[in-house]
Amino acid sequence: MADLSSVERGLLSYLQAAAEVYTRGGLVDQAGRRGWRHPTLYHLLLAEGRFFTPRQLPNEVRPMRLGECYRNAAITALRSKGALLYAEGFAVVVGHPWNMRGVSMR
Repeated sequence: MADLSSVERGLLSYLQAAAEVYTRGGLVDQAGRRGWRHPTLYHLLLAEGRFFTPRQLPNEVRPMRLGECYRNAAITALRSKGALLYAEGFAVVVGHPWNMRGVSMR
């Protein structure tokens, strides 16, 4: 954890605290779906999530409407014809989508 930025450490602490609320409060069974590996989004991100460094928009992507992040990211991914992937996660502590290039998915 020493190599994480202060923002990344803050986000990690938030995810851990949120997951702990579900776990200690006995809410995991209520939140999760039977047979799912991770009972909540917080548990999923702690187990499988990665940190990404924000970048400037590529030249071929034009800015879109503010406040329509999910729509904008989905449209951008579709228009890119596979060059950009759609992703969701947290930007600081707010759910947020974005597009990625050059990331291998397992």
